[in-house]
Amino acid sequence: MRQAIDTVPRNGDFVILEDDASGTYAVARWSVEAAQWLDEEGKPSRLNATHWQPFDSAQSPVVPTDELGSLTDSPKSSASPARGEASHSASGGMTAQPQRTAKPGRSVSFWAGLVGFAWRGCAKILSAFAIAGGWIVQRRRRIATIAACLVIGVVFAPFFYRSDFGQWFLQRTGSERDSGLKQALRQEQERAGKLASDAAAARREAESQAALIRQAGEAADREKEASARALADLRQALQFERDGAAKATRAEGERERLIGELGQALKHQEDETAQAKQASARAAEALRQEQGKVEKLGVELATARHEGESQAAILRSANDEAARMKEASARVTDELRQALQQAQDKAEKLASELAATRREVEAQTMTARTASDEARRAAATSKRSAEEQIQALREAQAKAEKLGAELAAARREVQAQIAVASSAWDQAAGVKEAAERSADEQQRALQQERDKTGKLTAELAEARWNLEAQAKAKAAEEAARDNQLAAMRGELQKAKAEATLARESLEAERSRSQSATALSVADQPSIAPPSAPQAPTKAPTSDARQPTNAAPQPTAAPEPGNPQAVRLIARANLLLEQGNIGAARNMLDRAAEMGSTEALFWLAETYDPRLLSARQTYGTQSDVAKARDLYGKALAGGVGEAKARLEALQQ
Repeated sequence: MRQAIDTVPRNGDFVILEDDASGTYAVARWSVEAAQWLDEEGKPSRLNATHWQPFDSAQSPVVPTDELGSLTDSPKSSASPARGEASHSASGGMTAQPQRTAKPGRSVSFWAGLVGFAWRGCAKILSAFAIAGGWIVQRRRRIATIAACLVIGVVFAPFFYRSDFGQWFLQRTGSERDSGLKQALRQEQERAGKLASDAAAARREAESQAALIRQAGEAADREKEASARALADLRQALQFERDGAAKATRAEGERERLIGELGQALKHQEDETAQAKQASARAAEALRQEQGKVEKLGVELATARHEGESQAAILRSANDEAARMKEASARVTDELRQALQQAQDKAEKLASELAATRREVEAQTMTARTASDEARRAAATSKRSAEEQIQALREAQAKAEKLGAELAAARREVQAQIAVASSAWDQAAGVKEAAERSADEQQRALQQERDKTGKLTAELAEARWNLEAQAKAKAAEEAARDNQLAAMRGELQKAKAEATLARESLEAERSRSQSATALSVADQPSIAPPSAPQAPTKAPTSDARQPTNAAPQPTAAPEPGNPQAVRLIARANLLLEQGNIGAARNMLDRAAEMGSTEALFWLAETYDPRLLSARQTYGTQSDVAKARDLYGKALAGGVGEAKARLEALQQ
């Protein structure tokens, strides 16, 4: 079946390639290695194929190229070159190569030539009958016809080949086969067009069916969505009913619970009142303590500010000293630059004098050369007029001798000037070397001054960085103190707010209890009257006695798990790791005032000289007596490690 070339298989099998433009076709296979079509002989195919059809070796009408060429080749190709060229094949597009015969002059025996001629003739006749059999098969005849044609071809091959009828038959079968192939091609094209129209109709029908299916699916989806929405509405209504029932049940239970809690509230009324009064007393005491700590922190802040001002004064003096050193280095640099400029000017002056001396020497040399030339010219003139002017010759000789003497004197003077110039050059070179050495020494001195200035600048930057670090640490301490004060104020305000809320809740509970007792049954009239007068009578007594009980409370040991003391100890540990012993002492002192024995132990370590030297905090002052006292308090509070530290201090 004829198909487009785009669908051809490229698996290495032989197929029939067709070119509609030229009406030719050929048998070829696709080569993966060569990436092109190869014919049966393995040569590249030059056919520009547009269609293809399967190749069957038993039924294919395509004949190899060399056999077609042999059929159309003349037996006398060696004699006439025109008949030895390749003829058009029966397929209409494959060019055949002519069979090569023995050339004249080649020593070939008569019998060998005869056998070869007979063999070629038989092969061509067999090929012609094979083509005829293939043409018959193309017309859907039986395969037995091919065998009969082959037998007839073998018998009548020599006679058929040499006759004109055989040549005409070969040409006729080829033309008929071409016409049959063209007709088959047209039929295949018509069949392909019909199949294409059928495929288009089937595609349109499939598209219409798909559209109907999509419409049905969309309708089903819409129905499904509508049913889902209806089901969701039903579920929401059911859930709403369930929620209403649950709310009613919870309301009934809440009413019963409130009735039960009313009696408990009446019982806990006095306890809450007492706790509120105790909380207010503790808040007042804490406020007084915080005020004392604030005053202490104010004193420490003033001390820190004084230290910062002294450090700022030191920093300003260091900056002034650095500025003075920078000005001195700038003056030294200017002086060195001026000295270097003077040396360079002197060297340039000496170089200009040397150049003038050289120019003068060159001028004198030219004068001497001119005098020598004149002497030679005078000698020549005297020689020419020797016979006529003897006296002139003598005068010329005298003049020449005089000029020679002058020339010798000029040479001596030039040599003396050259010696003076060389000495001046040497002196200038010495001056230049001295200037270079002086410049090198000045540069080294300048570099030393720069290094010294850089070192002083680095020391100044380090001192400035230390001062800034100390200032930052002081600022951090002040910020921490401010934060702690703000936190304490917030806690006090929170305590006051809680006390206010407690009073308000107490008054609300009293009003509710009074209203409840007024509406209660007759067997409970004695609950409300005692509570109403007890609150005002007990309130002043508790208020009067509370300060006496709350006064010694800070000295007593508080709860071991005080969260604020734990936070202060944690902050103190961070400050100790940073080396800020003063701020850590303040934190630990505050935690110790809250009754933390662990804070006493850590505070004693900040005064222990051995631990301070181990922490490499040599600028912090130690206090053995205070450390011993704090260790004793920590040991009395239950810290076992304090005993070993006390023994170490005693040793």
